[in-house]
Amino acid sequence: MDNGKHQYNLCSPGSQPITQKKKTGYMNLMNHLDAKHENFKLIYYQYLGNIISPMISFNYDTMSLVVKYQISLNACKNPNFVLHTGLSKLDVSTVNKYLNSLANIVQERIKNTLPKKIGIMFDEWMNNNIHFVGLFGIYQTVHESKNLVLQAFLPFEDCTTQNADAYIKFFKDVLELYNKGVKNVLFLSDDNCSTNKKIANDLNPLLVEYALY
Repeated sequence: MDNGKHQYNLCSPGSQPITQKKKTGYMNLMNHLDAKHENFKLIYYQYLGNIISPMISFNYDTMSLVVKYQISLNACKNPNFVLHTGLSKLDVSTVNKYLNSLANIVQERIKNTLPKKIGIMFDEWMNNNIHFVGLFGIYQTVHESKNLVLQAFLPFEDCTTQNADAYIKFFKDVLELYNKGVKNVLFLSDDNCSTNKKIANDLNPLLVEYALY
């Protein structure tokens, strides 16, 4: 870092460093790495593997099992879980702390990646009488014509209220987490039902496409 700006030198000797541009975050640096240095992610993760402590690696392995196989957090202190995974016993509050920290890191990364204007797409379904909703952000870059990123996935607190106003509040709350508002939404994508039409009209963007599930 030089004068508060991140920069890196290219591989060729004597080349000029690429410097972070004003008001663009790290996008020009990341775009250059994507375009000119295909193996930079592999090198970066190999470097991380050499400096990550066993405790951090152990916590990650535990979180990975919990999320991938939908295991209860209470399993982390179960002797059978500890015996068959080869992991050490963990307090539930510790696992919760690391899960929340990881979620905050991912949220911050998404926030810094999203452009000023995005589209949003959502889907909802029932499981064990619980109504779940997933909200995705859609945007373009110079390298990808369509990028889809999960912004939120959670159950509705009140399963009896699933009208347009409830969805709009949910959208606004999620957008606020990423420093966005309705004014940043270019379009809304979902199936063509009366509730979703009202959501689109009330939010103001045009429902320019229907995502059929």
